[in-house]
Amino acid sequence: GINAEYGTQYEPELIRSVWKCLFELNRNVHFHNLLLSYSNNPQLGNETIEAKLFGTDTVVLTGRIRGGIGFTQSCNTPFSGLAADGAKLALFNLFHCGYRVVGFVHDEFILEVEDGPNLKREINIVKQIACDSMAMVCGPSVPIQVECAVSTVWSKDAQLIFKKNEDGTETVVPWSPQAER
Repeated sequence: GINAEYGTQYEPELIRSVWKCLFELNRNVHFHNLLLSYSNNPQLGNETIEAKLFGTDTVVLTGRIRGGIGFTQSCNTPFSGLAADGAKLALFNLFHCGYRVVGFVHDEFILEVEDGPNLKREINIVKQIACDSMAMVCGPSVPIQVECAVSTVWSKDAQLIFKKNEDGTETVVPWSPQAER
C-alpha cells in the first residue's frame, strides 16, 4: 500500500528476492545463518543486519578511527573528521596561546579579546593559529581560509568592520546588532 509519510512500500516478493540474492552472493561464513534467517522472514530486517553486512571502519588521516559505520558515513568521515580534528587542534592552540575561548559552535571559535587599537593584530594572530593548526592535519598543499568577525555579541550576522583613520591606517570596529538598525 501507499504510505504518505514513507512513500510506497516494497512488495513482499521483491523483499524476499533481495534477501535471497544476498544469501546466494554471500561468501562470508559468519553471515550464512544470519542471511538465511532474514531471507526466510524478510520482516525481520533492521539496522542490526545492515550494520553487520555493510558496517565498516574508517580512519581519518590523523589516525582517529570511526568504527561500525555505514557507506555514507565512511565516505564523509575522512573529510568531515579531518576538518573536526583540525578545528580541535586550533581550539587547543588558541587556548594554549592564552586566548579566552568562551565557545565553540560547530566550526566557529568564540573568543573574548580586549577591545582597543590592537584588534586587527589579534585577528591576524587568531587566523594564523587556525590556519597553521588546520595545515598540520591537512598538509601544506591544501588551501585553508579563515573568516573572522569582531562583535559585541555572538551573532551569525556579525561582520568584520574596518574604519579608516585620519592617518590612512585602518582600525577594526566591533560589530553590534544595534549598529545594524
